[in-house]
Parts: sequence; structure tokens; C-alpha cells
Amino acid sequence: MKLVKLPAERGLINANASIEDGELARVAGINKLYPNLVPVPEKLVDYQFVAFVRRARPSTDSWASLEPFSVGHIKGWKNLERAVTPATEVTTVDSAEQLFTMLGKNRIDVALYERWMGVALGKQMQMQDLRVVDPPLQMQSMFTYLHKRHAEKVPAIVAALRAIKAEGLYTRFCREKFAPLGAPASHCEAK
Repeated sequence: MKLVKLPAERGLINANASIEDGELARVAGINKLYPNLVPVPEKLVDYQFVAFVRRARPSTDSWASLEPFSVGHIKGWKNLERAVTPATEVTTVDSAEQLFTMLGKNRIDVALYERWMGVALGKQMQMQDLRVVDPPLQMQSMFTYLHKRHAEKVPAIVAALRAIKAEGLYTRFCREKFAPLGAPASHCEAK
């Protein structure tokens, strides 16, 4: 497998058009918007979509609680595009690095992103004052999608993912990556 890093929206468009072979981690049901994509029906990982802040401390008991703040997220993250209320001032960007740079320069109050990837990126970017607001706004299981021309490979990928989980490799790799960031052991339980 070769991973090609593209902006999120471009990745979906390219996979749907068969320019790329698929998408690694997307929310369930994305194939309703991109009908040439076939889901691999074995969960890859759970994402916790949270608010990252530097100064503002919104309560994240609902998406509406973000309305008083300027919010940024990655273009093409469809679950966030649907969830943020129309009254919220939203800026979209192509990459996580752009998102966290905007937050670091106070161009947005809140960055919406996946908890553990955001914590890792914040450390990499040396953002000392980065904070995660709890509870998560949304928890989502993420799935791999293939272009329909690869549909015959889906059963083999499901079997491989299940085998990796059964032998403990998934849990071990997950803990190696996320435990240093503060992720609880339960985050890495293969489900």
C-alpha cells in the first residue's frame, strides 16, 4: 500500500474518480456522497472530534456552543461540515498544519480536529498553550473505502484487518503511537 497525502476534499474527489484507489479513514456513509466508493466494513479506528483552543474555553456540550467563536476545520471532513451550525463563523483549510497555524496565530478561536492526531501535531509544532476541550463533540468510527473497481479486494482486506486485531498487532501498534500522547489504553482496544 502506498499512501498519497492530499487535501481531504481532493482525496475524496480523486478516489471517487478512480485517480486514486481509495481513502484510508473516512466516516461511515461517505459513499452516499461519493457513489463510486465501496466501504470496507471493518472499523479501522475511532476518532474523537474535539475542539482545540489556546485562549477561548467554550463548553462543548453541543455544536451550537461553538457559535460565539471563530472555528476552523479541514475542508472535506464531511461530518464536521454537516455538524457545525450555520450561525458559526467557519474557516476551512486544506491541511492540519494550516489549521493549527491559524490557531497559533489567533486567526481562529477553535480548531476542530481528531484528538490524538491534534495532540501529536501540537507537540510537533511546539504549541505549548494548546488545550483540548472536553467532552468530544463527536465520536466516529472510521472506515477504509476503495474505488468500486477494487470491490473484489474488500473481503481480503476485512480478513487482514480482523487478523491483525486478533493477533494483538493492532493494539500494540496503537499503544506505541498514542500512549506517549496521553491516550488511555482503552483507546487502543481492537473492537
